[in-house]
Amino acid sequence: QDTIYTPEKVIFDPFSSLVFIKIPAENLPVAKIGSMDDAKVGQTVFVVNEIEGLILSHISYLGYRNYKDNGNENSNELSEFFLIRDNNVSILPGSAVVDIEGEVLGIYISISENRLGVLSAEHIRAGISYIVKYGKIQRPYLGVKYIDLSRSKILSMAGEGSTRGIFIASDPEIHSPAYSAGIIFGDIITAIDGEAISTLKNFSNIIQEYKVGDAVQLTIQKKGTEKIIDVYLGLLDASVKK
Repeated sequence: QDTIYTPEKVIFDPFSSLVFIKIPAENLPVAKIGSMDDAKVGQTVFVVNEIEGLILSHISYLGYRNYKDNGNENSNELSEFFLIRDNNVSILPGSAVVDIEGEVLGIYISISENRLGVLSAEHIRAGISYIVKYGKIQRPYLGVKYIDLSRSKILSMAGEGSTRGIFIASDPEIHSPAYSAGIIFGDIITAIDGEAISTLKNFSNIIQEYKVGDAVQLTIQKKGTEKIIDVYLGLLDASVKK
């Protein structure tokens, strides 16, 4: 028999846009959160769809970037997803994507006006961890819009020959940690805590590996001169997401 529960708490994650809901229930079946670490293009997955039940599909693209603002990415929000082949069926946003073991690999969501994608399990796990530890979401906040030079041939040619790094696409948000540290439009971040920016990780995701209040050492090219600065990460909330 179906039971209707009244939510006790609703928590919004400003980075992933996930909504976590606490209900007064016990002994419910629990889905296991999987991992995308070993995921491959072509891997068989299933989509749990409330209209059509279990839908067979495959991973079609890993590391898809969703550019919302004139090709820029935002350190305040998730911009990297994976895509699945939809086989021309109706897959509703909010559907779970699971592997052949039944572990949740992600949530199918709308990522732009004309595109659906899958938010990976790592972001679900991170949100749950914050809530269990703090009772709320505690996402670190930097406050920059940027272009990944490894994905932009034109800007990499203009950026002092740099083919990797994070090009700051506009002045940081006023009073953001990046603003307070003196980061400006045109700067290129080449390393974080001494580790060079690579194509393997999305910059926004790297920032999310830190905690609120952490001091992050950034290596920056400023008009051809290399500088190392410390940035103290703030707290991201819905009012500063954009």
